[in-house]
Parts: sequence; structure tokens; C-alpha cells
Amino acid sequence: MLLRLSALASVFVSLATGSVLAQSTTPSVTSPDGKLVMTFGINPAKIASEGTGQLIYSATYKGKPIIDASNLGLDLEGGAVLGSDVKIVEAKTSSGIDDYSLRNTKISKVHDTYNNVTLHFSESGAHARSLVVEARAYNDGICFRYVLPAQPAIRELRLRSEATEFRFSQDATSWALELPTTKQLRERVCSPQSFCTEQPRWSVEPFPDRHSSASS
Repeated sequence: MLLRLSALASVFVSLATGSVLAQSTTPSVTSPDGKLVMTFGINPAKIASEGTGQLIYSATYKGKPIIDASNLGLDLEGGAVLGSDVKIVEAKTSSGIDDYSLRNTKISKVHDTYNNVTLHFSESGAHARSLVVEARAYNDGICFRYVLPAQPAIRELRLRSEATEFRFSQDATSWALELPTTKQLRERVCSPQSFCTEQPRWSVEPFPDRHSSASS
């Protein structure tokens, strides 16, 4: 079975706040058929505040690991990597259905069910920054994205790079869409790339000079 795995390299800025519906030291999201599970956690650092550490995730398929514990985070100018010293504040679970139509394809109607978890993380201290991770599990894949809520600690931001890791449990092949610029059309052929477990990590790098503002 071919599984989808995607992470958005963009940073989303949101003004919305959420309520606590569920909380756990290792929150997770499971696909509707129960085969795919994506789990999040905190790897305690040797020198860190109580309850904080490196934000990590892992994934399994039919109980077997497909992604070992891998780091999550954003490297923003003016501070340490956001995600390297955080704690779980709250977690909210939900579910939904993606219904939409496609043109000029073999399948015209798409009906895709999913389960979702929205996780809120925070650093410690007077100038603590906040980070939200939204993750979904479909029957044929998992995906997640970062959200930066409006907050006093981040008025403006410039993303140096992502600290997202993909530590595959075994060698695999990915069909990647290579876009040289942000203005490149997306109708291109995906090229196969080998992912070897001997590599220390695979990471996502944003396009240069990508920046955004958290001010309204």
C-alpha cells in the first residue's frame, strides 16, 4: 500500500484560539480504519525547564513503525529553534470528511474521511513563544502543519529553516515534486528519491527569504 506523508513548509499565522478537549503526555491521531497512528511527545532535555524538551513525533502502520522518533520545530531568526524546549499545553481532537470534485481525472468525486488533532505547545519563561501543530490521519496517509498564533513574543518573523525530521524506520522510495521557485507551476512529473535509514535525518527546507508577519 502506498502511503501519503506530507508536511507543509509554510508557516501559517492564526488569530484563533482553541479550548482544551483532550490532554495527554503522548497525544496521537489515528486513521479512521485504525491502521495508521501518528504520536507526538516531548523528549526531555538534560538542561531544560520542568516538563519541557524537544518536540518529537513518530508513526506506525498496522502496529509496525514507519517513522521513528523525529524532531519537529521552526528555526526563527532572533531565538532558539521553536520546538526545542517546549511543553504540551493542550490537545483537541476532531474528525471530518473531504468532499470535492476533480476535473480531467479518472476519479471525479473524492470522499476522504480523516481524524484530526490540534496540539498547543509553549516555551517557559516570561517571553515564552507558542506553537501549534495540526495533524491529520487519513486511511492512506498522514499530514501535519505548523501554525503560529498571534502572540506578544512574536511580532514579526523570518523563517531561517525548518527543524522537521523524517527518520524512516526502513529504506523507502519517495516520489517528490521538485519546484525550483515559489512561482513554479505545480503540473510537473514527480521524481523518485531514495530514503536510506543510514542517513541521520531527512529535513524540510523552505525557500529562501520567506517571511511573514504575526501582526494583524
